[in-house]
Amino acid sequence: MEYRYNLQEPGDFSLSNVYLYSYRQGGGDGPYGIEIKSLISEINIFESISAKAITGNIVLADGYDVVEDLPLTGLERIEFTFSTPSVISNTRYDFTSTRGSPMYIYKIENRKRINQSAQVYVLHFCSKEMYFNEKLRVNQSFSGTTNDIVRQLVKERDFLNSKKKLFIEPSKTLNKYVFPNKRPYEAIQMMADESLSKKYNDSDYLFFENKQGIHFRSYESLIAYNGTRTRMPQESFYVESGSVRGGGGNNPVNAAMRRIRNYEVINQFDTLLHMRGGAFANELITTDFFNKTINTHTYNYFEEFPKHFHLASDKDGGKSDNGHLLPATPSDEFNKGLEQYPSKRFVYSNTDKLHNDFVRPDFKSIIRQREAQKQLVNMIALRVEVAGNTTIDAGDVIYLEIPQVKAEPRGKDLFLSGNYVVRHLRHNISIIGNKHYTTIECTRDSVSTTYPSGLDDNTFIGRERNFESQPSEGIYNIYDLEESENLS
Repeated sequence: MEYRYNLQEPGDFSLSNVYLYSYRQGGGDGPYGIEIKSLISEINIFESISAKAITGNIVLADGYDVVEDLPLTGLERIEFTFSTPSVISNTRYDFTSTRGSPMYIYKIENRKRINQSAQVYVLHFCSKEMYFNEKLRVNQSFSGTTNDIVRQLVKERDFLNSKKKLFIEPSKTLNKYVFPNKRPYEAIQMMADESLSKKYNDSDYLFFENKQGIHFRSYESLIAYNGTRTRMPQESFYVESGSVRGGGGNNPVNAAMRRIRNYEVINQFDTLLHMRGGAFANELITTDFFNKTINTHTYNYFEEFPKHFHLASDKDGGKSDNGHLLPATPSDEFNKGLEQYPSKRFVYSNTDKLHNDFVRPDFKSIIRQREAQKQLVNMIALRVEVAGNTTIDAGDVIYLEIPQVKAEPRGKDLFLSGNYVVRHLRHNISIIGNKHYTTIECTRDSVSTTYPSGLDDNTFIGRERNFESQPSEGIYNIYDLEESENLS
């Protein structure tokens, strides 16, 4: 693990020739294509666990009028390979038609003339599945497991017709879905919102693509392995010099690859936002018109926390009751915590037997936990910039060590340092500068060091104004106030 990069210096990259293929016929049997690597000044590639497909763009300084010669119409295919030289397998973006999955141009932007013989513009590209999603509609019913339906929508010719690897986490859901004029991505997202994992107590299913393939899985499966323990981080990064803190042995390049060049705390807490979203407590009211019943189900953050795997685990990598994002402390003068106030309410029809033998999703288990988790997994978010690194994918677990902001001796920040999930990933390849940088947005659902409890030290004292008399006597009739003002 110490010597995983084959680099001369951080930011080195391997980029093949870059080809643009037109919709029109070339001189041979294939389409007309041109090699444009010498025209490119910058390439950006994006992955995200909240995006359905890989996207990217290239910035061209065009002195050959490719726009007219090809011509560029939004129907072009782009092919190239790109990677950080590494000893780790499956680290290359392969956008070729021979062994990988080519990308497709869908937009030209910011086209500007530099002089009489040159212009610059940005070409945006996306995966084939994203392209197909926009031109297709699902107008039929499906029955069976969520896994089977997702597999049909992703793999079958009438839908996304994908040849990529498909990673599916088994779901408990056995249902009949009717999709009226839905795009494939919309249909799959609808099922993601209603799926419950077989292995985890998790209902926050994600549908996304990274360079390994297409994923339909729960958030908990990203941070836990086989339902038994939390995942080890794919990579570790340090703000201090990599040769001192990040390992790398006697290889300064490998050590520098683990150095955080810049970092920014995007989110750390927003109590009002999280209360409104029901992160710490929420309430679900279900109505069953068939059985004529109404039931209320509540979600309590502290009760649910130990039922799930979190990035902060026990010493054996198992589930833990430590590392809460919310301190155990009262939130008012009545000594009641935020988890005791259901600050968001959902009303849902849970009527059974709508589709004969098919069982509807267990919404009372799904909605409360799903809506809370959407808030909690993004509560702490960091953006870091490191030397270009294609060994990392969206959805991976990484370790970040953030220093304390104080004079020496300076250790690590107890609440920001620890394991994170990669939420967004951007590779920026500067052809002109011959450097590659990776920007990572990552989040965590727990803290490595539990916040101190505050059960005996309540900040809400219920005395917004220090009356000398009893608070109840601090009530005045408006007319009394007006009269006293006149007298004065």
